[in-house]
Amino acid sequence: MGRVDDVFGLTMGQSPPGETYNEVGEGIPFYQGRADFTFRFPERRVYCTAPTRFAKKGATLISVRAPVGAINMALEDCSIGRGVAAVRHKTGAKSYTYYFMQGLADVVSRFESEGTVFG
Repeated sequence: MGRVDDVFGLTMGQSPPGETYNEVGEGIPFYQGRADFTFRFPERRVYCTAPTRFAKKGATLISVRAPVGAINMALEDCSIGRGVAAVRHKTGAKSYTYYFMQGLADVVSRFESEGTVFG
């Protein structure tokens, strides 16, 4: 038994100023939350020219704003906004991290069903 942060590194996203966002591909891909997530990998919609928080290629991305708990994997280095957290196993095990976080879905869903906005 232990804590998630015993074996995983966690980066909470942070949103840069809105005027640094664009949809024409300038800067680095920027993911803000579940709206950017697809089946397994996020879809490029928005880019940022002044990113503040990053996720490395292969990091597991988790939606941390309502609805909480959607999981994707970064296909490339990217920037993450306040609706996303990036998780990496301290050994770099990408698939293990992804499926471990998927396994926590039942735990996270309990908070959503109790009416807590930010479970």
